[in-house]
Amino acid sequence: MMTGRQVAAARKTLGFRWGLNRSLKPVELGLLLHLHSPKPGNSVHNWERGHSQISGPASRAIEAMLDGWIPNDRDKHLGSADE
Repeated sequence: MMTGRQVAAARKTLGFRWGLNRSLKPVELGLLLHLHSPKPGNSVHNWERGHSQISGPASRAIEAMLDGWIPNDRDKHLGSADE
């Protein structure tokens, strides 16, 4: 299972790897993970701050993205507004 620091590092890595020249926004990662919450970016913030533990499936999905998997709806969620 990923730690909060690893989630934050993954946001940075993926944002630069995917050509954004910045970290992914928490809301972008939350939407890419299809988090079922009114504000999916809040869940990502909570993982990073240690307020809640990341789920196994979310952790595995982030690891898969770091290994090169690109979600088919990635471009739809990049550039999503801040929460």
